[in-house]
Amino acid sequence: MNFLPLLAFALTAQTEPMRKVEIKPAGLTLEIPKIWKLNPKDSNLAISARVPIKDSKVVGKLDLGYVIDESTDTDGFLAAQKDILTRSGSTVERQWTVEALGSPFIFTKSKKENETTIRGVFFRKTKSKMVLLLSSPSDVFASIEPQLTTVLSTMKETAIKEAARPTVPTERKIEIAEQFPGSIVPTPVQHPILISGSNYLLRLPKGCIAAKLGESSASVTVPGLSQSVIIDCYTQKITPLTKTFSEKPAATAKLFRGAVNRVDRLVPVRKDMQQRQYVWRYGTSQNGGDLMTCDVLVAQLNPQYMFASYVQSNKTVFKAEEKAFTTFINSIRLDEKK
Repeated sequence: MNFLPLLAFALTAQTEPMRKVEIKPAGLTLEIPKIWKLNPKDSNLAISARVPIKDSKVVGKLDLGYVIDESTDTDGFLAAQKDILTRSGSTVERQWTVEALGSPFIFTKSKKENETTIRGVFFRKTKSKMVLLLSSPSDVFASIEPQLTTVLSTMKETAIKEAARPTVPTERKIEIAEQFPGSIVPTPVQHPILISGSNYLLRLPKGCIAAKLGESSASVTVPGLSQSVIIDCYTQKITPLTKTFSEKPAATAKLFRGAVNRVDRLVPVRKDMQQRQYVWRYGTSQNGGDLMTCDVLVAQLNPQYMFASYVQSNKTVFKAEEKAFTTFINSIRLDEKK
C-alpha cells in the first residue's frame, strides 16, 4: 500500500536514483537517495545514513529502525518524551501527530546546544514500531528537513516479520540499603515553589541557581555538575509518593534499549529519618550512545516531597560527578514558607 497523500507530507518529485530500505519487523519499506552515504549501524537500525547539505561541508544524519513496543497511548508517549528531553537539557520546539496508513505517526522536534533533531515513532498495531531520527547542526537543519518529507512519501506496507530478539531494556537490578547517613552541606539558597496553592521554599546548597520550569518545578544548575538537575515538588495530599516513584523512573527507562544496569540505593540522610531513594541506570540510549541517568525520590517527614532527575551521556563525566550529585541531593530540603 502506498503512503497516503492525506498524510500531509507534500509528495516531492524524485528524479535521483533511490535505495530501498526494508524494516521487516515493522512491515514497512521506504526509499532514500543512493547518494546518501551509509554509516555503521547496530542491530535494530535498518539504516543509518549521512544526509548531504547543499553548499555545506557538514552533513545531517537519518536513522531508521524499530523498537519492540505494543503501547498505543500516543499522547502519553509524547508527554513522556517531552519530559525526558527537557530533563536532559533539550528545548522541545514542536510536537505533532499525522495519520499515515490508518495509524498515527508522532513527531517531536527539539534543540540542544547547536543540534536540532526530529524524532518520529509510527504507532501501528504491531509489536514492532518504526522509529526515525533526523538531526544536523541547527543552522542548516532547515535545509535537510524537507528530505524527511521525501523519504516518508515513499513509505509502503509489507508483510511483517517479527524481530528475532527483543530490544526493549532488560534491567539487571541491584538493591542497596545504606547503613550510614550521606554527606550533607548547608542550604542557604532559597527558591520559591507553589504546590496546590501553598507556598514552599526549595532550599539548595551554596552556588546553586534555580530556574523556574513551572509553579512546582525547577531546573537547578549545581556547582560541579555539567548538566542541570530537574526537581519536581509534590504533596502527598494530592499526589501519593508511591505513584510518583512508580511513574517517573518508568518514563526514564524508555530512554534505554538492550541490557541496562540498575542500582537502587535507599539512603537515610538525617537523624529524623528523611530518606533519599536513588535509581541509577547505566546503559545504551535508543540512539546507540552511552546513557546514564539517576532518578531520586526525596522523602520528608511532612507531606511534601521532591523528585529529582539527572541525565548524562558521557560515562567518564558521570562517574566523576557522582559524588557532587549525591551530596547535592542529600542536602536539599523543601520547607513550608512561614
